[in-house]
Amino acid sequence: MVGSEVNVTGKFTGTVFIHFGRTTAGVPTAGVTFRIEAAAKGSGAGEWMPLTSVISNIIQCSTSTNVSTSGVAQTVASGTGFNPQDIILIADGTVANSEWARLVSVSGAVLSMEEALVNAHTTGSVYNKAEMYAIPLDLSSVGRLRVVADGSAHNQSFVCEAYLNTLDSVTSS
Repeated sequence: MVGSEVNVTGKFTGTVFIHFGRTTAGVPTAGVTFRIEAAAKGSGAGEWMPLTSVISNIIQCSTSTNVSTSGVAQTVASGTGFNPQDIILIADGTVANSEWARLVSVSGAVLSMEEALVNAHTTGSVYNKAEMYAIPLDLSSVGRLRVVADGSAHNQSFVCEAYLNTLDSVTSS
């Protein structure tokens, strides 16, 4: 998956935030590589160069079915395999409503999270062993930026999202 390119001309620095979650409970054969690529020119194809990359863990996840959401608690059909400190993917029936969260406790089928979710989840599934990355970048000599999620060696389906925050001015008084 190749993400949308972003013009970062005039930006000093930035951080790319990536959420990643497996949506298959089997054992993966390889990780997913997230490449952050830059182009010096303002436009044109074939100008992409790798700045940095991260590779997801090769780990099996557990899954359960969403039942209900209440504040900071997600009730699932079974909490087996879920543990405190797990990062979970709440894969909603509407993909755009999916979310990531960190568990603070598990009691039976109730998963308690650090923060309340934005959306109510009563369809879809919950997967543990999700991952989050924050990658700081020097953008002072970059024209465009994009994120590539290369799952070509990964034998499972997954969901990911990436965001970029930038710094474009500094003032002093």
